[in-house]
Formats: sequence, structure tokens, C-alpha cells
Amino acid sequence: MFGLQSNAPLLLCLLAWVGVGVGLALPRGRGSGGSARRDRRSLVGLGIQTLSFSLVFVAQRQPAATLPPWEAALRWAGVLLAWGSAALAIGAVRVLGRHWSLEARVLPGHRLVREGPYAHVRHPIYAAMPGLMIGTGVNLTQWVALAGAAALYLVGTRLRVRAEDGLLRQQFGDEFDRYAAEVPGLWPGRPRQA
Repeated sequence: MFGLQSNAPLLLCLLAWVGVGVGLALPRGRGSGGSARRDRRSLVGLGIQTLSFSLVFVAQRQPAATLPPWEAALRWAGVLLAWGSAALAIGAVRVLGRHWSLEARVLPGHRLVREGPYAHVRHPIYAAMPGLMIGTGVNLTQWVALAGAAALYLVGTRLRVRAEDGLLRQQFGDEFDRYAAEVPGLWPGRPRQA
């Protein structure tokens, strides 16, 4: 059975999930009226992403009585990854303010957010969540299941990114196209058109 010391990294990763949940739930200002446009296909992507997160928690590996030093180090690295990812996700939600939603939508008076983490990637929340998932997974999940969860996450994220980018392109036209040409979708590096 895991002792407190070997459970500490997992408990810290779980606290990072709680932090993200609280960060997403805190009030961010109110939207003005209803949504101008929605893309409900993004909810399919959200469902797939949720399935990937669930897989991390369901497919637990058997606890080891003792851990080799490399695995203990990996677990603590997972904590750092989880907390850094949680901070990025919460920070991105704060920057979005009233524009943040689980569903892809464009509000009346919507503006194209380009500051904070959005200056580096167009979808920093989607870039952050796999770090939280993998950081937790190295502490909890069977390795094959963790790889499957990561693949599922990418499928769901691709659907969501397409839906959101499509709505933003419709709303902002050339302004969004310039943004997409300058700023990559998920990970810093060479920009890629949406």
C-alpha cells in the first residue's frame, strides 16, 4: 500500500485539479445577453476530452511497495507539470473574462483576445489541460491507458479548436486570419493556420 510520502505527489496533483475547478467556477463578469453564435460541435469535443480525463482516473495501476528512484522523480515532475498547467489554464480563463465558456460561442460585443497567454498560443487552456492530465497520470494511471487518454484528448481538442477558430474567423475575418498566422494554435513555436 502507498505510504503518505508516495501518495504526496498524487494528492498534490489532485489539488491542482481542484484549483482548476475553482478557477473555472469563480465569477468572471457577465456576458451581455445571449450568444450571438454557437457551435455545438464543440460539445462533442468536450465529451471526448472528458472521456480522456476519466480514463486517467479509472485505469489506475497497482501501487508498488517501493518506487525506483526514476519513478519517484517522475512523479514529482508530474506535480510540477500539473501545477504549472493549472496555473496556465486559470490565468487564461482570467484573461478571457466573460468570453470564457465550455461551449464554443461568440457573444454580442465579443472581442478577439490576444493578450496574456493568448499572445503565445490561441488556445492556452487546451494546451494546459494535457499537462494536468499527464502530471496526474504519471502518479496514478497505467502507462498504456495514459497514452490512450492523451490520444483521445488530442482528438477532442482538434474538434474544439476547429469549432472555435471557425466562429472567430466568421466574427473577425481578416483580423483572426492575421492572428492565426502569427500565433500557433496549441503549443508555442511555428504558427500554423487554423
